[in-house]
Amino acid sequence: MNDEIINLGRMIIKENDVNEYDMLNKWMINYIAEKMTVYENAKTFEEKTEAGEICRDAILTFWKNRHNNMAFNPFGDFKELYIAIRRLISNNEITYFDGFFDDYDIEHVELSREIKIIKRCTNKLIKGILFKYVDELMDENLLEWIGVSKKIKDNEDVEILNDIMNSEVRGLYDQAIDKEIAELQLIRDLYDDLAKELRELNGY
Repeated sequence: MNDEIINLGRMIIKENDVNEYDMLNKWMINYIAEKMTVYENAKTFEEKTEAGEICRDAILTFWKNRHNNMAFNPFGDFKELYIAIRRLISNNEITYFDGFFDDYDIEHVELSREIKIIKRCTNKLIKGILFKYVDELMDENLLEWIGVSKKIKDNEDVEILNDIMNSEVRGLYDQAIDKEIAELQLIRDLYDDLAKELRELNGY
């Protein structure tokens, strides 16, 4: 049993000491704690291997069922975030509108430039909203959960949060804020020009 799963098991057990879970969750967590103790106290290689497999299966089964466990899901407050991101993904390929126009050959230089600006600004707006949403809900406990679970397989929710909280990504975003403001001003001007043209076409 690798260190990532051991640390996740210990975190689950620790949470049982500070949260009032229902009887079923308490029973499951106590079961994990018992299997962890057996694993840690195993004397021989064979005993260690067998106890590790049982303990690993118990930890991963409990963890992977967190989405259906209303009483135990450290990232349950981020459910709306995952729904929003899924809505922004088209055919499981296009994230944040990236590639939306890539299959089209746009010969008009100015149109192509404006579309690229709109795409870029849209992406940055979405990222900014995601950062703000996560910041409002994030605390030290959730950061610890991300730390112990980010290397566990089949962790889509944790991977998303880890990417958003990535210091390098956040740093690059913060450094570019002045440029983004200028681009947002430009996109507003583009919308104003478009609105003016539409009003003129319709005789307003």
